[in-house]
Amino acid sequence: MAGAKTASSVREVLDDPAIDAVFHSGTPTASHREICVDAARAGKHIFCEKPLAMSAAEAAEMQIAIERAGVISQVGLVMRFMAVYTVMRALANDPAAGKILAVAMRDDQDFPIRGAHPSGWRNDPSLTAGGTLVEHSVHDVDLFIWMFGPIAKLYCTTRT
Repeated sequence: MAGAKTASSVREVLDDPAIDAVFHSGTPTASHREICVDAARAGKHIFCEKPLAMSAAEAAEMQIAIERAGVISQVGLVMRFMAVYTVMRALANDPAAGKILAVAMRDDQDFPIRGAHPSGWRNDPSLTAGGTLVEHSVHDVDLFIWMFGPIAKLYCTTRT
């Protein structure tokens, strides 16, 4: 890629005036707050992978830094752009379909931790916002709200 550069640290990227946006994907969730806050303070626009943070308090801190800096930010909730989900949303919102009373989703969390992703950190609770259940199921919650509206009641089970 012409003009591509490498950097040995996030700080080097944030200090580079030629860079106006930071995309961080594949970094452990535990690093999101620091990268995002530092990027906002450096005036860089931000695309942060999901889940956004380790806690609601961290997410609030990130939001404050972004708003103060006046930068644009986005969270990587990419499932909304997959054709199957846009069709499901259209069908669910068709008045002819009737009222939706309940929705269930089964989500296999095996693939993020068994070799499909080169990210062994997903098994380390100190680096994730709740293990693979939260790291990946955040997509399910986002899709439910996007397709069907606010969630009135949520029930989950998990097992290993």
